[in-house]
Amino acid sequence: METPNPEYQSPLPESISMEGEHRTHAPDAEPAYARVFSELKPRFVSSLVLVALFLTAEIIGGMLFVALILAASMLMIREWDGLTHQYGGKWPWFGIVYITIPCLSLLWLRSIATAAHPNAGMGIVLYLLFVVSATDIGAYFVGKRFGRTKLAPTVSPGKTWEGLAGGVAAAGLVGLASYLFTNYPTSALHCMAIGMLLAFVAQAGDLFESWLKRMAGVKNS
Repeated sequence: METPNPEYQSPLPESISMEGEHRTHAPDAEPAYARVFSELKPRFVSSLVLVALFLTAEIIGGMLFVALILAASMLMIREWDGLTHQYGGKWPWFGIVYITIPCLSLLWLRSIATAAHPNAGMGIVLYLLFVVSATDIGAYFVGKRFGRTKLAPTVSPGKTWEGLAGGVAAAGLVGLASYLFTNYPTSALHCMAIGMLLAFVAQAGDLFESWLKRMAGVKNS
């Protein structure tokens, strides 16, 4: 039997050398829940910053809110150009209309005021913000946990009908909660129904953005 030479040095790193006392092993597959929260962390942090900024401007109102919406519109136009510039034609004009209408709508909603409810506009915009956020959160968690049936596989493979149902349900619950904690001049059923309707609109917007990103060959926008 050949005696090992103690001065022999393997040309391979010790981690993969047969002579090394310790050998590296392939890491275990990352648990599903760990992947979910690793994906959620950057979204949560960025969303927290944006929501805090938006809420501050929305509550103060006036020119601060106008400036925030204007800055957001400029960023969206830049993103739109990045997604569609290679197509030319009417895409730039369509983007201006697509971005301008919701921005003007937010400004109009924020300006709504009545004698009985001088801050009605602030409440309406907050309602919109919370409903859309609830839609995204509900769709994300329900889709991750129960998603099986693809909603639009050629456009956004990650979205499922189960996730959509979770988003709609979450939006409805937030709409109902908003009625319980505010003095809206309407019924609880209306607040819940409007929230669920807005959830469908929000998801349609997500699908449209996913289609644009897929068409432009980018992952994030």
